[in-house]
Amino acid sequence: NVIRQYKSDLYPFHCDFYLPDLDLYIEYQGTWTHGLHPFNENNKEDIDKLNLWKSKNSKYYDNAINTWTIRDVNKRNIAKQNNLNWIEFFNFDNFKKWLNNNE
Repeated sequence: NVIRQYKSDLYPFHCDFYLPDLDLYIEYQGTWTHGLHPFNENNKEDIDKLNLWKSKNSKYYDNAINTWTIRDVNKRNIAKQNNLNWIEFFNFDNFKKWLNNNE
């Protein structure tokens, strides 16, 4: 029982997958535009990657910057603020780790 592109009052974004039976929101950050991991403004490697993307000076990279450093961060914050049953993963290994930690 999966709803794709689910949006709610508590999570006003189009969530990749929502499992109503578990009240679980799932975001799959499967493209490079999500940075391959959550953005950390205090991580030198993340700042270096951000500066590299900025140097590309293109709308395509500007969109990736906005996705990784603003939209994804906002989604995490809203999910936490609203105490949602919410996960995000960037690859299948991330997902398997989450499954193993929640068994």
